[in-house]
Amino acid sequence: MGSKLSNVYVCSSCDAQFSKWNGRCLECGAWGTLTKEIKDDPAVAKKDLSDVEPAKVIDLSKLDVKDIKRLETKISEVDRVLGGGFMPGSLLLLSGEPGIGKSTVLLQIASAIANTKGKVVYVSGEESPLQIKDRMERLKCPLDSLSFVAETNVEKILATLIKNKPKLAIIDSIQTVYSSLIPSEAGSVSQIRAATVRFLQIAKENNIIIILVGHITKDGQVAGPKTLEHIVDTVLNLETEKNHDYRILRSTKNRFGTINE
Repeated sequence: MGSKLSNVYVCSSCDAQFSKWNGRCLECGAWGTLTKEIKDDPAVAKKDLSDVEPAKVIDLSKLDVKDIKRLETKISEVDRVLGGGFMPGSLLLLSGEPGIGKSTVLLQIASAIANTKGKVVYVSGEESPLQIKDRMERLKCPLDSLSFVAETNVEKILATLIKNKPKLAIIDSIQTVYSSLIPSEAGSVSQIRAATVRFLQIAKENNIIIILVGHITKDGQVAGPKTLEHIVDTVLNLETEKNHDYRILRSTKNRFGTINE
């Protein structure tokens, strides 16, 4: 007997779910953002647990925390915000307004790590290789050990990361990539959420540090579902203050350090 299907209406702004359609989302107040999705009824789709292979149980007392070594950028302010450097296998989200300097900061971080720690892969669906190289030359960043990938398909990007196993991978941006397994356009709620989950899986399984770039919408929110911030390990915001010429990097979530830096 097949699973029972049910309709659910999901808000593209905040990812809230409702059993019936409304013109306005009752959670965030946005108008015209509810779209219908079809989901399986979990009560009907239950599987006999005796047929499921149990998960591996890990004895935490036998793990040595001293084996964990953070990846330092040697950029003191960045390392301080991260809590001493990047945690291996972590997934980070860097957000900020358009033109504030997200790509510039990331290229400086990538260059610093590539020079001392190993291979770095920069994936961009918004800029060409020549544009990235021109920016790096203006920043006087060496090009050694830094590889560029002009791709927006998530599956191709993941295959590239698994094959090359870089220390750090930068995805610029999460709004431009798409999975061929999801029947919707790049930048939609379902695409952003699915892509983030896939990147999280690859980061943990291959011990790769992955940074996702997220754009800021007009109302000041990170574009995409709010659950995106719950999936990643660390959320960084690049901000600026009026009448000042400098940028401020803040951490609003950090599983491996403080958020007060």
